[in-house]
This record gives sequence, C-alpha cells and structure tokens, in this order.
Amino acid sequence: YKKNFGTSQAEIQGRPVIAVKPETSEVLWFDSQCEAARQLGVDQSAINKVVKGHYNKTSDYWFCYANKKAVEKTRAKFGDEVANKVEELISEIYKNFFKN
Repeated sequence: YKKNFGTSQAEIQGRPVIAVKPETSEVLWFDSQCEAARQLGVDQSAINKVVKGHYNKTSDYWFCYANKKAVEKTRAKFGDEVANKVEELISEIYKNFFKN
C-alpha cells in the first residue's frame, strides 16, 4: 500500500496508544495503532478491538488510547502500580512534546 499510495490518512492522523503487558507490568507508548502493530508484531485490527473493549487483550498486550482517561482505565484494570507508570509515561511524552 505504502509503495503505491504513500502513508495512509489514518496513519498520519493516528491517535497515540498505550500498551500494557500485564505479566510484566511493562508500559509502552506508540504514536498510532499501526506503529504498535508493526513494532510488536500484532494485528492492527486486534489492537483496535482491544481499544474499543471488544477484546480483553491481544498477543499478551492490553491497549488503550493515550488520553486523559488512560490513567484511570489502567488503574481500574491493573491497579495503582501500572497506572502510575502510565501517568509518568504520559507526563514525560507531553513534557518533551511541548519542550520542542
């Protein structure tokens, strides 16, 4: 697709997502579902289904949009330890974003 048409509109305007690996409490930031799918080797449509609540997780990861509700969603699902990691990650990303 990219070879023929370039970057898709959805990818250009992708919404950042957070991935949580419950078994290790690992928290990751991705600029879009497409990026998360590429880097983690996960099907993008499955990530979308997790974000929308249709799936509990995919390939050992849980996903949510990286927005103001992310910390509370994570806290409800995994508790304070993981939610605090999400909060720190979001703060760091946005601090660096506005710094540039």
